[in-house]
Amino acid sequence: MSKKSQSHPGSRSSVTGRFVTKGYATRHPSTTQNERIPIPGRGDAGRKKGK
Repeated sequence: MSKKSQSHPGSRSSVTGRFVTKGYATRHPSTTQNERIPIPGRGDAGRKKGK
């Protein structure tokens, strides 16, 4: 079995910072970015060890 990914793809507007649909991002490549969105509850990114 393969490992499950700890993130999923998403598209975000460069102007507003809000998430947009994949279709919108495809039609407006100069004003959108594709990124990997971490799945909540997986991994320890951004968390400190200890208290």
